Amino acid sequence: MRVAVPYYGMLIDPRQGLSQLFFIADVDLNTGAITNMQLESKPRNSGQTFSGWLTSQLVSGVLSTDNAGHWLTELEEAGLWHHKVAGLEPDELISNWLNAPCSDAVINEASTTTSALLAKRG
Repeated sequence: MRVAVPYYGMLIDPRQGLSQLFFIADVDLNTGAITNMQLESKPRNSGQTFSGWLTSQLVSGVLSTDNAGHWLTELEEAGLWHHKVAGLEPDELISNWLNAPCSDAVINEASTTTSALLAKRG
């Protein structure tokens, strides 16, 4: 599963607005291992929506240390999910998400959403 984690952890920066810099990580849900992680920047003037850019990166959902706010609707309409998790580094956020007390339910929800998204992409 591919997830996006904002570079500074927060989806919304109080001074800059929506984060433009993300770690895109491939996570093996069976082992919890991060198999690949790269830093990607959403072009500011590309005309592409936030969810459109995430979809083009083949991302299933977003992990951040803050709430998605009004971006949650856009994410959900695009078939993407968001989870608020604690952590300072991207691998820590991913690990905390995978090891959350309700992680099985969260991962099942994320997997179902990912399957639906992949089917929609065709």
